[in-house]
Amino acid sequence: MLPKVEFEVNEPLNKFCHISVLYSDRLPDELAKGMLGNKAYQAKHTNLRTDENLERLRHAGIISPTAWYSTARTLIRTKSLDEAIASLKPGRPIGQILNIMKQDVHGYDDIWASTKPRLEEYKQRFVEEWSPISSQVLSRLSLLTKEDWTTTNDILVNFVDCLNGGFAWTDSVAVYPFPDMDVEKKFLAHELSELMTPTSTVIRILADAGLDESISHTVVDMIAFFSVKDFVKNLDRKGIKPNPSYYPMANTLFPLLEGYSKDPGAYPNLESFLKGMVPLLEQYALP
Repeated sequence: MLPKVEFEVNEPLNKFCHISVLYSDRLPDELAKGMLGNKAYQAKHTNLRTDENLERLRHAGIISPTAWYSTARTLIRTKSLDEAIASLKPGRPIGQILNIMKQDVHGYDDIWASTKPRLEEYKQRFVEEWSPISSQVLSRLSLLTKEDWTTTNDILVNFVDCLNGGFAWTDSVAVYPFPDMDVEKKFLAHELSELMTPTSTVIRILADAGLDESISHTVVDMIAFFSVKDFVKNLDRKGIKPNPSYYPMANTLFPLLEGYSKDPGAYPNLESFLKGMVPLLEQYALP
């Protein structure tokens, strides 16, 4: 059974991400150099950083990516700062970001006053684009990953305009609102592919062959592309096809995944297909 995809604009999540982007230098590189690395947003609002908050985060200790994603998911599912705080064990480093949120975050009310209506309007437009294709994209993701959707919850998708990308965690997604609706479709498909692709299996197969484990990200994006490509107008539009300058071995993998997408039934499971692509990757991998 396919889950329902619901779209929301959530102030606590946006505020959590706003603080995280402003103080990303106090967070792990996986976050700071990825989706929290929105340099334009940081430069625009650098005056909102305070020495007091920097000190709090310095003394908080290391905030793990898992703790960050888990807390973001709690904010998505509950929409409540108090519930997010209550869900944490006392003394957890991530709690400092939530404590900062409880204060009057300087300047954020003005930011949210202009951001909320813009995101609400965007949500309405995107829902009109996504709703007619949602079940087909979800079915295609299931077919290509050879995994069943097992979540018993609706998948909640939130729009967050300070992110440099997005993330997916368990049954919850946050995405930057790209102006081009086709790019947003592909981007959401990528995050949904993150939920469905058995990444640990992909990484294990790559590691066993001595290949770059980051190729797993390429596999995730390829599966997303072949799940949504029939519903975008221009496949050559930047942001639609997997970018070889960002995704390793994309040019090598593309024809393999294209063939697989046309006849996934030729393989009993995704693992057998992945093992079959290893020799070609080994042939073209850089020494």
